[in-house]
Amino acid sequence: MRSPAVARELEIAWNEVEWPSSYDEKYGYTALPLSSLNRHSDQKHRPTLVYIYRVNDPKSDETEQKIFGTMDIILASRFFRCYRMSDADLPTEKIKEKYLLKKGPTLILLDARGNEVVRNTKKATAKWLFGRMKKQFKADFGESLIKHIKALNEWLDDLERAEDRLADAARVLQAAQDRIEKRETPAARKRLAKATKAHQKLEAEYEKVLARGEKITSIKAKRPATARR
Repeated sequence: MRSPAVARELEIAWNEVEWPSSYDEKYGYTALPLSSLNRHSDQKHRPTLVYIYRVNDPKSDETEQKIFGTMDIILASRFFRCYRMSDADLPTEKIKEKYLLKKGPTLILLDARGNEVVRNTKKATAKWLFGRMKKQFKADFGESLIKHIKALNEWLDDLERAEDRLADAARVLQAAQDRIEKRETPAARKRLAKATKAHQKLEAEYEKVLARGEKITSIKAKRPATARR
């Protein structure tokens, strides 16, 4: 069973959104390009994954797990801005006709400039999505996605070990605190001081390992993130 910190990393950080739009008193709401979704994110210079699901699809949870439940795609998503919206959030019939399939979800990739690159025209699979994410990563970052996923996997292993060591130190510290509350002696104070020092050291090491994850995913695109109009 994965540690709590690692378990939190094993989910895609979806931004729940509606189709982007603007409002004018004269003309009302106007649908905007998908690139406008990026106003919801401060993660600059990276490509975008948009996931449109069908509200009334009884198999949506099962389908979502099949597509997004693999470790490769979860870790790959750390290098993408990820948005999730329902088919009910598509504002016009024209957009629905363009983006909705007869069955199943729609997946759309935008490059780091916000330009639509690809979307599925038939049932999407994890293999199809991962292949497109690898290709887009290479196009935007000029590097191998597999290499960065490997680095994330190694980091997760280190994070889990660091968290386990910190949890052990916390238990020892709690035991020392409980002991001194029952009876304060020179030996108990010495034991508490030692346990406190060990816990502080491991806490610092844990924070250091945790920060590595952000460093791994802070890679920037090789070109400005400006969408064409």
